[in-house]
Amino acid sequence: MIGSYSFKNFKLDLFSGLIVSLISLPLAMSFAISAGLSPEYGLYASIIGGAVTAIFGGSDSNIADAPGNVIAIMVGIMIQFGYDGVILATLMAGIILIFAGFFKIGKLVQFVPSPVILGFTAGIGVIILSTQLGNIFGITDLDKFAYFHQNIIEFVSKLDGMSWAPLGITLLTIVFIEGSRHLTPKLPSALVGVVLSSAIVWAFQLDVLTIKEAFGAIPQTLPNIYIPLVSFERIVGLFPAALAIAALGVLETLLTAIASDAMTGKRHNSDKELVGLGLGNIASALFGGLSVCGVISRTTLNVKSGAQTRMAAVFKSLFILSSMLFLAPLVEQIPLVALAGILVVVSVKMIDLEQAAQLYLHHERSDFILFLITFFLTVFVSLTMGIAVGMAFASLVFLQRMSEDTVSHTTIERKGETSKFQTSPEQNKCKHLSIYTIKVPLFFGTSRSIIRTLSDLIPNEALIIRLASVKAMDASGMQALREILELHSLKNKVYLSGVTKELKATLTKLGIVDTIGADHVFEKTRFAINKALKDQGLEKGCEAYHIMK
Repeated sequence: MIGSYSFKNFKLDLFSGLIVSLISLPLAMSFAISAGLSPEYGLYASIIGGAVTAIFGGSDSNIADAPGNVIAIMVGIMIQFGYDGVILATLMAGIILIFAGFFKIGKLVQFVPSPVILGFTAGIGVIILSTQLGNIFGITDLDKFAYFHQNIIEFVSKLDGMSWAPLGITLLTIVFIEGSRHLTPKLPSALVGVVLSSAIVWAFQLDVLTIKEAFGAIPQTLPNIYIPLVSFERIVGLFPAALAIAALGVLETLLTAIASDAMTGKRHNSDKELVGLGLGNIASALFGGLSVCGVISRTTLNVKSGAQTRMAAVFKSLFILSSMLFLAPLVEQIPLVALAGILVVVSVKMIDLEQAAQLYLHHERSDFILFLITFFLTVFVSLTMGIAVGMAFASLVFLQRMSEDTVSHTTIERKGETSKFQTSPEQNKCKHLSIYTIKVPLFFGTSRSIIRTLSDLIPNEALIIRLASVKAMDASGMQALREILELHSLKNKVYLSGVTKELKATLTKLGIVDTIGADHVFEKTRFAINKALKDQGLEKGCEAYHIMK
């Protein structure tokens, strides 16, 4: 790579790294503060985790950074285990991500339904918004609880201590961010919002907390290696949270990588990207930083700023490091409410009401219900429960849909010398044979429905069951096929078609072929038809079923 790295690429990557760092700097601090931690822990994640992921990952344009999607998990860990638990959970998540890359788990992302993604993303947005209520309204003595509704009750109970100045600065920050986005789109809107809001606070000497007043001075050095307390009990207690951090990291990072591929025309290596992300999380944790993952907003900005290689992400980390080392006295004067304004904008964008409305109006009702289940469980129980139950419900809906239309009656449409199999809504009147096609994978989710449908048949002299459309068959499916063949072989001559050599060998080993005889199993349906007619002493059956050449 070094030999082919041109000066032009260097300039473009350097510029992109600078632009992205201007966005990452306030966001990384905001997310750390929202999780109940000092802002430097977000900076450590952005600097160390982002650089290590870029170097060892599988994407040339992905930006890994401190994300907003794990704030809810971090808050829960902080309440139960403290900062040390956050670091241990991040380390564990990094190890899980490395295993996910080695075992090619990334391909499973495509099976997560969009209503689940939409539901837990919106739920995270609501939780992030709730974590900023104290900063927005200037209430400094709020206790934190594990559940959303408990935090809302705590906030409402202390509303009498609110201050108007923080609320005003928060609203101004939002206005500045959105205004900059529309009026000066080339400038980093989050930075514009922070700078202008900070300037107003300084000019009018408003009584709002700054980063330094709330958390102390930002260190102007990188921390020493941090080793968290490790015990079996802590690992077991933190494992669900670590698994949730890793799962969100996989999902967010690979979706971001796919989006960046579409913008750049390149192709990422998903398995290598997960290994790199795992190493990035481990490195971040060892220096006391939060977890990192691919972030779509900063990756998009990186690509649009002209980034050519992964060095842009490395330069981003170096710029943030320089800011921490040389501009810390300035950065720590930023008002907390300015960072709260950034988080309000981020969280509101995560609550995609337009997409939710589309689900309600134009999709299956079960999709909207899936969205609601995931959303409410994420908000009121936990993110882990939201994803788990959402995926379980999605699986049940999928199985139910798969079992609705599993078998079709099949006829032959003859046009001259050619024949074409087609499904028929009505029972064929031919007295010599009936043909039925199993249209779905034969597995535990469909086997009962297929048994029920084919068991209720009153077929003619011969029954042909076509398996050409069966792309997969598990143990439950094999047992279902055995039951169907045993039932009909007592009354009729049964034939199988669409059976490949590999499938026939498997069915023979399991003794299923013996139920009807090996000479009743065919790869092509026309051979099964010929055999069925011949066994009845016929050269042709009904008009459609001539002996087929």
